[in-house]
Amino acid sequence: MMENGILLSLAAAAIYCVSGGVVLSSLRKRGAKVPTWMLLIVVAAVVLHGFALKTQIFPAPGQTLFGFGPAVSGAMLLGFTVLAFVSAVKRVGPVFGVSAFITAVAALMPLVFPGEPIEMAEWTPLFRVHLSLGLLTYGLLTVDVVQAILMECQNRRFRFSSDPVPQSGILSTLPPILVMEQVFFYILLTAFLVLSVLLVTGALVTQQYYGTLFHLDHKTFLTWASWLLCGILTAGHWILGWRGRKALAWFWILCGVYVIAYLGYAFFLEYILI
Repeated sequence: MMENGILLSLAAAAIYCVSGGVVLSSLRKRGAKVPTWMLLIVVAAVVLHGFALKTQIFPAPGQTLFGFGPAVSGAMLLGFTVLAFVSAVKRVGPVFGVSAFITAVAALMPLVFPGEPIEMAEWTPLFRVHLSLGLLTYGLLTVDVVQAILMECQNRRFRFSSDPVPQSGILSTLPPILVMEQVFFYILLTAFLVLSVLLVTGALVTQQYYGTLFHLDHKTFLTWASWLLCGILTAGHWILGWRGRKALAWFWILCGVYVIAYLGYAFFLEYILI
């Protein structure tokens, strides 16, 4: 089973890299479009990635491994899947291409950071839903990080370049910055909604384990803080019209807090505090 997981991860990573390369190379000129057959390649990569992750988390009957590596892999698998649907509606090919390379690296993370054994009794159906929501939030925020970086590149070129509308290169194929911002905030709104459900499932999981709906620890505190920051940023945009640097400043703080909530803490416990 472990060997199958390695082969599947390598195959998925290779296909992600090929798809990312094809997407970015096909978007060198302004107005260029991604080949429609790329959808089949992406579906193949996602399916292989999903099977690989399953064999890595459940390597044998009654055995479970989870931690930093599988969490990163699962987060990008879910986030990239959502981005694939977004890309079918909005022309965000460069975001998709860059994210494909990030997802390729994520698919290989369990091979380097396999995680630690976890009792199967802890993996209740409710806990699996809760975990999936948490990883989906990480994936959505990662996609928005790529979106934010490309938006900043667009903004800098528009403000400082003598040729604010490039005719070639990745930036030339991006939608107008207003459309990029729209996609950015729609993804952020989705992340906020997922975080809201995550808090509810977290309370129910806590009730299962501790007999109370609220158990204060660093993950609970930082997840609530992330939800609050995400809510403030979302409301600030939709109600107060926050855009540009002000919105991005809040976004970077949000990402830092949420990364520390689980991924940063898990990496510290598993591979630094030994």
